[in-house]
Amino acid sequence: MILSCTKKVRDKLGGKEISSTKETPSLFNWYLDLIVLNRKKYLLCTNSVTLFTFVIYFGTKKEAHNLESYFVDSLCEQIIRQIGYDQTIINSLQSNALNCVITKTNSRKIIGCMSDFKNQIDYLDIDFSDLENTINKLNIYLGSIPMVGLGYSEPREYYRAELEKLK
Repeated sequence: MILSCTKKVRDKLGGKEISSTKETPSLFNWYLDLIVLNRKKYLLCTNSVTLFTFVIYFGTKKEAHNLESYFVDSLCEQIIRQIGYDQTIINSLQSNALNCVITKTNSRKIIGCMSDFKNQIDYLDIDFSDLENTINKLNIYLGSIPMVGLGYSEPREYYRAELEKLK
C-alpha cells in the first residue's frame, strides 16, 4: 500500500521515513491531505484510481505515529460502512498494508480532485454537535459526488467495482 502525503501531512509525521520513488496510480495508492474541521485536524484520504474519498481524525500523535495501521483500519471501516462487508477484500487490503510506503504526492490531477472535495466540505452546512455521526454523513456524501474524471460516476460505485476485481 502506498500513502502519498502532502507536505502538511509529512510535516505532521515528523521523523517517518519518506520514500523518494514516484509511484504510478493503483488501487492501493492513496493520497492524504490535512484539513481542519471545527478546529480539529483530519486526513482527507483519496484513492488515486477511483477517487473514493473519506475523512478520518488525525489530531493526536498516536494517529501520526501509527499512520499505516490506523489508515488501514479506517479504510476497512469505510469499506464495511459504504460498500459492504466482504472478508476476502478486507484480508487483501490488510495483507497489502504490511509493506506500506509513504511517499510524496506526484499527481496534480488527484491533488486537484482533493481540492474540489475540500471546497465541497467548506460549503456544506455542517453541524458539529454530534461529531462522529457528522463525519460518517460527510464520508457518505463524499463517496456520492459524481466526478468528471470517472465519467460522472460516483467514486463509491467505481471503488466497489474495482474491489470486486480483487476477488
